[in-house]
Amino acid sequence: MTPNVPAMTAPGDEFIVSVGVFNNSSGSGPVRVEAQVDSALTLSGPAATELQIAEKREGVAEFRVKANAVLGSASLRFTAR
Repeated sequence: MTPNVPAMTAPGDEFIVSVGVFNNSSGSGPVRVEAQVDSALTLSGPAATELQIAEKREGVAEFRVKANAVLGSASLRFTAR
């Protein structure tokens, strides 16, 4: 997985975070991608999406995120199943 996130945001900013997911398995099928955030961020849309990724190909999942009024670092965690 290859995330694409902004290096810095300000409280109240809304932005799109994308994550590339490569299917390195033999076979294709649905891949469920989930995003989890800590208290510094809020997901403004769905926390999960399903991608159809062919064998040895990459798909991209996008999530809308809002920065809260918590200053400092923030954590985003992605899982794919």
